[in-house]
Amino acid sequence: MKKVLVVDDKQDNTYLLKSLLEGSGYQVSIANEGQQALDKLKSEKFDLIISDILMPVMDGFLLCHECHKDEKLRQIPFVFYSATYTDDMDEDLALKLGAAQFIRKPIEPDELLRKIENILENKKTPKFQESKTEIEEEEILKLYSESLINKLEHKNIALTQEIAERQKMTEALSRSEKSFKVIFEQAGVGVAEIDSETLEFIKVNQKYRDIIGYTFEELTKLTFKDYTHPDDIASDLDNMTRLKKGEIREYTIEKRYIRKGGQIVWVNLTVSPIWNAGENPTTHIATVQDITDQKLAEQDLRKSENHLRSVLENEPECVKILGLTGELLEMNPAGLAMIEADSFEQVRGRQILQIITPEYRTAFADLTKNVLNGGNGVLEFEIIGLKGRRRWLETNAAPLRNESGKVVSLLGVTRDITDRKRIAAALIESEDRYRDLVENSFVLMMTHDLDGNILSVNQAAAKSLGYSQEELKSKNVKDLLLPKDLAAFDIY
Repeated sequence: MKKVLVVDDKQDNTYLLKSLLEGSGYQVSIANEGQQALDKLKSEKFDLIISDILMPVMDGFLLCHECHKDEKLRQIPFVFYSATYTDDMDEDLALKLGAAQFIRKPIEPDELLRKIENILENKKTPKFQESKTEIEEEEILKLYSESLINKLEHKNIALTQEIAERQKMTEALSRSEKSFKVIFEQAGVGVAEIDSETLEFIKVNQKYRDIIGYTFEELTKLTFKDYTHPDDIASDLDNMTRLKKGEIREYTIEKRYIRKGGQIVWVNLTVSPIWNAGENPTTHIATVQDITDQKLAEQDLRKSENHLRSVLENEPECVKILGLTGELLEMNPAGLAMIEADSFEQVRGRQILQIITPEYRTAFADLTKNVLNGGNGVLEFEIIGLKGRRRWLETNAAPLRNESGKVVSLLGVTRDITDRKRIAAALIESEDRYRDLVENSFVLMMTHDLDGNILSVNQAAAKSLGYSQEELKSKNVKDLLLPKDLAAFDIY
């Protein structure tokens, strides 16, 4: 088994090269710099030396030179394998120092192995030995100095560039940190960085402190459990446990805090981990937004809605809402009683036209269409209830609009006018009977106003006076009296 000495000060390089060579059947020994390599070469036998160029203590060029000066070590093929500041001058110096080959990185593993095999095979031939030409010590030192100066210049340029880049990065980091601090402190929402295990506060911005009413010094002695409403602690802790287990990557909840002064404040809380998925929990960010005003508005709205519903539930007249196709969306108990429905579920989504008598359906449909187009209207119509009872109704209809002003439904307030219709019909009937009685009476009958203008007269009176009924309606009673009776009429 061939034994190879690998000389390189970078552990990653030696590890990769050793793995490649051992995987191909070579025995490998490692030296971290030239002097260490010389010590190994004097105590062990090697078939090949593979060395980097730049290394501490003794670099690759000096190592190669020392090997070439030694009669025994000169017989071991020396290969330079490097990627740092390699140019034609380096390769020329390496070959003049006695190197078998100068291999530049990167190179495919298979190609590198082929080169190594060729070098080991050529070692046995006279041609290989003849290729190692002797040169003067001064020329070697001159070439080495030029190469070293060249590398130092490249290194100096690279270091200068690296320092400049690091300075830029430092300045950019400083600006970023300042920007983050400004954003953190002036954010419109509360932000806190919290230790996920101890729940202790690490950073807390001003808005967060304003929301809960505690100073940072006071918060360092508390955890969020100390000022969370008792009814909301369990939910928060449960979500925190799931977050730490990796079941969720973030959670948002609405909860209540108890401010330092005892006031309840509602917040929208979002918790996000700073650790990556699969890592142990470290710290997390809690972002809170004060939604107390929103919650109070919601409570007022619910109260208002409950009050309105109570009014509608007890309203003696029918209140209903129809959809854009005339379907029933809502109806209060008074309305359900009018149409003889046992429950709203019995009529939910049904067309009101179904219970309207045929002769009024067209008028009701026209009213609905007009209102859904933005108009208003009133209509009297007759219905036949679900249990067969007929009723006369009068409805006042108006459109309901959404936030953008678009009509989305119809509001109808309807009263039962069946009794009014019955009374009106009875009155008409009574008036007809009275009219027939007056017209057919043999007694002279006449009505007039306070000024004597005749309003009505029956046939008997018209016949007796010799006028038609229409002629008499255009006269005054005084026109029919004798002069001697006018005074008596005036007194009357």
